[in-house]
Amino acid sequence: MSKPWLIVAGIYLVIMAIAGFSVASMPNWHAWIDLIVGIISLAVGFMDKGKKNSAT
Repeated sequence: MSKPWLIVAGIYLVIMAIAGFSVASMPNWHAWIDLIVGIISLAVGFMDKGKKNSAT
């Protein structure tokens, strides 16, 4: 269940970072942090295998 939420949060943070670089209302350091955290959450969301069911 966490995989879709990580992907959605990552996309949101990357979009906010791109908007932060183009809009002067957000500090530049905050946009960089949003971008880094968004990329990390996207990477974890796409690489997360989740629980594997075992028949034993």
